[in-house]
Amino acid sequence: MTFLETERLRLRNWKETDLDELVCYRNDERCTQYQRGQLHLRSDLAALIQRRMQDKFLPEGRKQLAIARKDTDELVGEMTIFIENGTITMGYTISAKYHRRGYAYEMLSAVTELLHETYPGWEFLCFTEPENVASMNLLQKLGYEHLGYHADENAEMFGKWTNRR
Repeated sequence: MTFLETERLRLRNWKETDLDELVCYRNDERCTQYQRGQLHLRSDLAALIQRRMQDKFLPEGRKQLAIARKDTDELVGEMTIFIENGTITMGYTISAKYHRRGYAYEMLSAVTELLHETYPGWEFLCFTEPENVASMNLLQKLGYEHLGYHADENAEMFGKWTNRR
């Protein structure tokens, strides 16, 4: 199921045909250097796809969705979204072969806008490794404010529509 489309991308459920590309970027140091706890083995990633194929976009809870090119449906990356207790937390990974094309900005802009319309009073948070300058710059370009280092997450915290400080 496709949940959202942008000019070049779609946010959709996982498909079994995503497995090869998922294995490829989940085992690429350029994509994994700032990720924690991600699965890497083909068998584990196949099981992940099976578990997450029916995730829904808008109900509260955790969901993991695929980002694909709109023209070819090829997997570009993924988003994890937590919608809980007045807070929306998002994470993302883009395949290295699609880095520096504006795909992360394009999808995160659209997702943030749609979620803000749906949950207008909720705060948005993103966490990133302190060394991940590209991700921090992207979040600031998206209008997220740097809220500082969050010791419990061992990460830099960025927020939008939040009073945290």
